[in-house]
Amino acid sequence: MLEDYVLERLRGLAPALREAAGEALRSGVPVVSATGIPGLRDFEVRGYVGDILGMVARHRPDLKDDVERIRR
Repeated sequence: MLEDYVLERLRGLAPALREAAGEALRSGVPVVSATGIPGLRDFEVRGYVGDILGMVARHRPDLKDDVERIRR
């Protein structure tokens, strides 16, 4: 699942950041809202993620359910 992939990518980060990101994923909160990315505003991140999800949906129809869950 996509959540597993994201958590795997976070393994090398500080434990507190990793835990905050994991909790955000489990509770359905956008990870960027829980962890913050300096210099990026929430609406910018949402736009970038929307663009990425659109590309994923076009090129990987097998991930349709994951993409829709992330959009929600």
